[in-house]
Amino acid sequence: MDMTWQQRQFVLAFLAVALFVAVALAVDVRVGEDVTLECRFNPVLMDKRHTFYWIRANIKEKDNVAIGESPLEKNYRISFKPAEGQYDLLVSGATYDRDNGRFECRLKEQGTGIELHSQSVDLVVLVPPSAPQINPVSPVAVEGQPTELVCSSAGGSPDPVLRWYRKGEANPLEGAITKPGGSRSVATLSTLMVRPQKEDDGSEYRCVAWNRAMDINDKKEANVALTVNYAPRVRVSPSPLNVERGGSVQIQCQVDAKPAVYSVRWTRSGRFIATSFNHTLRSVSLDDDGLYVCSADNGLGQVGEAELQLDVLHPPVVTIGEARKEVDIGASVVVPCNVSAKPAPTSVEWIKEGDAQFRSNGPVLRLNRVSANDNGRYLCRATNTIASTERSGNATFQLLVKHEPGTARISPEEPIAVDEASITLTCVADPPGWPVPQYRWWKAGAEGTILGTSSELTIHVARQNSEGTYYCQPNNDLGTGGSSYVNLRVFQPPRFIGQLPPVLQKKAQDADFNMTCSAQGKPKPSITWLKDGVEILPGSSSGAYELVTDESEGRNAIFTVRSTLRFHGSERPALSQLTADDRGVYTCAFENQIRRIESTLTLKIEHAPILLDHRPKVASNVGSSSVQLLCQVQAYPRPNFEWSLRDVPIIGGGGGGGGATASDSKYEMNVTSITNAANGHDIYQGMLRINDVKESDYGDYTCKMWNAEGENAAAVRLQATSAPEKPTNLRVVQSGYDSLTLEWDEAFNGGFENTIYTVLYRAVSSSSASLGGGEAGQQQEDDCQYANPCVIRGLEQLQSYTFQVRAENTKGKSPVSSALTASTVVDLSRIPEPKQVAYEPKTKTISFNVDSQLPLMAMVESRVDGDWALSQKISVRSPVSREVVDLVKDDVDDIRIKLCLEMNTTLCSEAVVAVTGDLVQEPTKALTELPAKYMVAIIVACVVGSLVFVLFAIFYCYRRRRAQKLKKLLEMEKAHSARPTIGQQQQQQQQQQQQQQPPPPYYAGLENKGRDQSLMNTSHGSMLDDAASKNALYATQNGYGYAVASAQNNGHANGGGDWVNMAYTEHSYSNSNNGGSVNSQDSLWQLKLASQNGGVGGVNGGGGGGDHQLGNGTLPDRSYHYDPMTHGGYGGFEDYSHYPPSNGDDYMQRNNYGVVTANGDPYAAVHKNGKRMEHLESTYHNVSGLPDPYMEAEPEEMKQHQQQQQQQQQQQMAPPQHHLSFDESLESGYSTPNSRNRRVIREIIV
Repeated sequence: MDMTWQQRQFVLAFLAVALFVAVALAVDVRVGEDVTLECRFNPVLMDKRHTFYWIRANIKEKDNVAIGESPLEKNYRISFKPAEGQYDLLVSGATYDRDNGRFECRLKEQGTGIELHSQSVDLVVLVPPSAPQINPVSPVAVEGQPTELVCSSAGGSPDPVLRWYRKGEANPLEGAITKPGGSRSVATLSTLMVRPQKEDDGSEYRCVAWNRAMDINDKKEANVALTVNYAPRVRVSPSPLNVERGGSVQIQCQVDAKPAVYSVRWTRSGRFIATSFNHTLRSVSLDDDGLYVCSADNGLGQVGEAELQLDVLHPPVVTIGEARKEVDIGASVVVPCNVSAKPAPTSVEWIKEGDAQFRSNGPVLRLNRVSANDNGRYLCRATNTIASTERSGNATFQLLVKHEPGTARISPEEPIAVDEASITLTCVADPPGWPVPQYRWWKAGAEGTILGTSSELTIHVARQNSEGTYYCQPNNDLGTGGSSYVNLRVFQPPRFIGQLPPVLQKKAQDADFNMTCSAQGKPKPSITWLKDGVEILPGSSSGAYELVTDESEGRNAIFTVRSTLRFHGSERPALSQLTADDRGVYTCAFENQIRRIESTLTLKIEHAPILLDHRPKVASNVGSSSVQLLCQVQAYPRPNFEWSLRDVPIIGGGGGGGGATASDSKYEMNVTSITNAANGHDIYQGMLRINDVKESDYGDYTCKMWNAEGENAAAVRLQATSAPEKPTNLRVVQSGYDSLTLEWDEAFNGGFENTIYTVLYRAVSSSSASLGGGEAGQQQEDDCQYANPCVIRGLEQLQSYTFQVRAENTKGKSPVSSALTASTVVDLSRIPEPKQVAYEPKTKTISFNVDSQLPLMAMVESRVDGDWALSQKISVRSPVSREVVDLVKDDVDDIRIKLCLEMNTTLCSEAVVAVTGDLVQEPTKALTELPAKYMVAIIVACVVGSLVFVLFAIFYCYRRRRAQKLKKLLEMEKAHSARPTIGQQQQQQQQQQQQQQPPPPYYAGLENKGRDQSLMNTSHGSMLDDAASKNALYATQNGYGYAVASAQNNGHANGGGDWVNMAYTEHSYSNSNNGGSVNSQDSLWQLKLASQNGGVGGVNGGGGGGDHQLGNGTLPDRSYHYDPMTHGGYGGFEDYSHYPPSNGDDYMQRNNYGVVTANGDPYAAVHKNGKRMEHLESTYHNVSGLPDPYMEAEPEEMKQHQQQQQQQQQQQMAPPQHHLSFDESLESGYSTPNSRNRRVIREIIV
């Protein structure tokens, strides 16, 4: 059949498009799965004689796999639907060897061989790759030299993607060169070139392989650790290294190299020293100072070196060219001083011996016109600092100026010689004279006898006749100097004439006992008596001792002192009898300026035993293994001990002494001699051990001790363990302003050493401050544990308390002790200052605030003419005081107040000057000193209240705005309630077609489904009368493409010559940005119009009842999808999700854009061209159903906008052509603020 010109043009255009899309598509399939290779062509091509076939090209061959509807292999099937332009190849059970490759679908015209259609599909059978392998397995590189790491992976389809990673880095490495394998049998290679550094040694590289056969998170990888060899890095001890001369130092060389080095080479000034890493230099000298070099070589061609500067530190070494120089008076002297030091000296100076005023800075000594005073020894001293310590060196220079000696001077100036000892007198001249003078010594009264000619005179054995006046006079060749003299005295140290005997034994009650010792000495010695190392002071011990001392002076002023210690006084029995307390060590000591001598006597007093340490009660429980009873006595001679129970003696060996132990297994007794630091010797302790304690052992035991002088006894009660007895003698040891230290006598502890003590106390006055936070007067407890004395803290100053103490052990508590009342003292720093001090001159009223519980007195002072004077005393009884002041003068300069203790007004705080004013309000503590916690609560309440108010205001504004919007929408609905009928719409459409008027006043490409439907429902005659002249024009009118379908279209009836909408133009869009809502009014109006023109069959083009089935009996496609190009790439359903998508193939919906069959679904979503309309489309894409931003305007602006819109609509309706009403503009796609708002309401209603 011959094609018209238009049909040829269409075919040529279709072939061009087909060639353009003939690029092979890639399809993935896993091994064993089924896949369909789609081939789509234009059904128009079926008018020709044709041949369909599929060609497969894999790694083995290229051959046909299907011809026509006949597959050539059993795993292939053909789905051939010519009317739909479908020739698909179905592959089942895909395998790599057979199916991996390119498949081509071809359609050729029979006879001519012209290829009418060709489509290629690259089928990729997905096979995961093998685990990658890295070569070399253990790579070794040299620093700075390139090294290749090769990763290979085979067996995958498609070729795997190989990526390199370095451990610790998330991003893959760049620069790797990949060589694809091309097939499973050839491995894909990836080569990574690295140029490693030392820091890369041990770094791990990872090769990851992945292809599409694997999950996105499933990867195969291989790891390799890179070993990098690098040249030596040499590091030496910190340079410069300082060491003091004569010390030892270790120079250290550390080498980091791979491969490692095992020796180094130390050199200094090119001279080899050692090969050890750590080399020690001992007894460092100045020759060791210099630059040391440590070098190392590991064979990589680069030698590592490091230098170390060794500085040998030493104090200054000072040298002078000539040590002495002899000059005449008037000459000039220049003496240089050479100094060598490291570090350099900080100072160099000259000083002169014996002359503290002379000082010359600098290394050169310059003396001009010398005189006799310049004669002497000069010292050049240099100083530097080593290790934060000043070090110095010096050298001496002696200047000898020729002159006669000056006046002599003898030392010591007041010489004292000791009898029979030696003494030396030294004589010097000032100036000394040069040449060296001789010295002539003589004694007054014997001037003719020369005692010596040198500068020193020594008396080897001084006697009393050596005392006298000694003279000295110098002379030399140039003259004689003046003489000088000193008086020599000879002293005699104390020497005993009569001493005390070492030991003396007396009996108690002996009377009139004395001790006497005497000594001589010069000057007169003093006498001191001591007992057991404690001095017996005259007067203080008059109740027990009397001291009698006699003195006499002999020849040469030598004194004789005799002293007697008499045991006599009012404290002694019968005034002079000895007691046991007189035993001890007595010492008489004589002392003068020369020395001290002592004589000692040990006095033993025979006396009956005296009880020392007595524990009257001992506790032990029945069944105890043993218990000890002790009694300690002092006695001389040694006492005997005897133990008895209830007056029945306990028989046992050793009871009398010798420390023997009783042999009876029930009892053990012994006596031990002990030394007591307080009582000295002659102390004995008797012990009775009772084994296997029974109840019958409880009772009163008696410890009896006796000697030749008498006897004594002590009672000891053995009882069961019990609660402790109450402490006694509670007393205050120390008082503080916030603490008291208490001490007490511990009573019987009930047999438990771990007895604890608790102090109970309360304030005496109930009005006093609370203790520890309780109410005033509330009893408090302080756990002293084992402490005695115990410190009670946290008390108020100047407060009285009552104290009691209680003991406690595991058996219970003791009764409390007797009460003790004590007070704390005052802390002057805690006497408060008055606050808010104010003075009102008119009423002479002063007010102030006091924050203290102390009994205070306010001292009001006034200042007149610069002097402060006490004006009034105010007793403070409340925190706020307001008093009228009785001033001496009315015109006072200032008023001030200080707070003092009532009981002692000398203890006061600092004074505070009052603020003077006409009106002074009474301070209120509740207002001025509001607690911080209440202030915080008030602030928090204000903040919370403000937040609640703001939230309420926001909610109120939101509800009000929402109500205004709804009100406006309802008003607009009423204002636009009138709309044309459907018949009027059809009449207008027919007039438009007859008059060939241009399209209605809406932009080209906007939908007008009512118009299209009316055209489809007109009679065949009216549609075909002007087919030849109107087809081309009308087929493209308003952006739509229409074509007249033939009567027979491969079984798909279009209702005769009905128009079929083939495609939208690129500017086609619906009345909203979602491509036309299926719930919008346009679809409902279309259905209504269709029903008026013959039912649904009018829409389907073929009648057939009310069903919506296709001509071939298949259900219509009801998938509603966004166009990805139109809606920003968001696929899925339309705005209303209650229309589910179809589960069938959506190929036709995705590829045949805009093609709608005459029997298609009237609710189908419109698929439009992907080009966007920037001037009409929302930047947020799908905005249907959202509140209109235009409604945010003010009501007045909204009214003006509505009036302007109505005027525009009236102007548009003036010509005799179609004018869209409010609803029509909405259905056709012309979107205005009013139309969008009305659509929201209509869609909600629908």
